[in-house]
Amino acid sequence: MLGKNKLGACLPTFGSCADRYCLSGYGGGGTTMEEMLDLATQVEELDGLEIVGNWHVNDDNIDHVKKLFADRKLEICMVVPDLWTQAKWGKGSLASADPNIRKAALAEVKKSMDWAAGVGCKYVDVWPGQDGYDYPLQANFTDAWKWLKDGIEECAAHRLDVKVL
Repeated sequence: MLGKNKLGACLPTFGSCADRYCLSGYGGGGTTMEEMLDLATQVEELDGLEIVGNWHVNDDNIDHVKKLFADRKLEICMVVPDLWTQAKWGKGSLASADPNIRKAALAEVKKSMDWAAGVGCKYVDVWPGQDGYDYPLQANFTDAWKWLKDGIEECAAHRLDVKVL
């Protein structure tokens, strides 16, 4: 018999829901992690939340984040490395043509894996949202695919206790 399915969401869902069309957010959500978590506890059968590395968890707040989740009986189901909100990722991260950017992206994913382990989370969700191009011949897609694949493999080898999705 299979175990109970779990329901998760991304913590920013309970924030102001800012996006590229409305940077200030649409309102109605929490402005602090505590407020967002409190809103999340109102969702029936919600088991856990994804958090974003450097937004919600960092080297200085691991124990505090664990306590915030434990106090609300919520699981941290994934840590998402921030590979999309900074200008340096504008032309890609793991698949960037710039080797220095690829190196920075690898460090960001590995750091997020360490944070995940620190908060008792088994998964890191690599979302390479800026790793793509709009037009044919804008990039060497063969190289980009290889860099992405090689980067994911390197990150997966960083820690065996945290899976890269």
